[in-house]
Amino acid sequence: MGNKLTKADLWGPELWGHSMVALWRTIKDGKGISMTAYEFDDLPATIEKVPCALSIITQPVGIEYSQGGMNSALWKGQTEFHLTGNLDKSGLSYLNQFYRLIMTAATSHLYLDGDAEFSILSTNSLDPAVLQWGGDESSQHYGIICNWQVFENLGNKISLEL
Repeated sequence: MGNKLTKADLWGPELWGHSMVALWRTIKDGKGISMTAYEFDDLPATIEKVPCALSIITQPVGIEYSQGGMNSALWKGQTEFHLTGNLDKSGLSYLNQFYRLIMTAATSHLYLDGDAEFSILSTNSLDPAVLQWGGDESSQHYGIICNWQVFENLGNKISLEL
């Protein structure tokens, strides 16, 4: 029997990922349709429902540790907001509301339930894009890529052995 991990043992997306997904689920479009957001460890093979959000880590994790200082991690990633079902240009007007909705959700959840500090990157914050999830090019559609970072104080979750 292995040791069961507790919240105190976890860090990274295992700890704060669910809180990020929950903040994206607070988004509702102008018709009252809620955002479907997928967990970091449960991404779908294809997009079957829009609007939806998929979050991934996109850059190497910056980890700092020392014997007497703070142990921390800086995570950078993106959330792809898949917002239309195709590339019909009439769907582009639907995207406009999501710049406001994404920023409102992000700025109201800066601390991911107290586990880490979340922020939208200041450059290339919200990037309109033609998106595709999976291998089928016919499934291309419009969306927004939100680039973010998460700063996490690892405290004593990393132990240094001398």
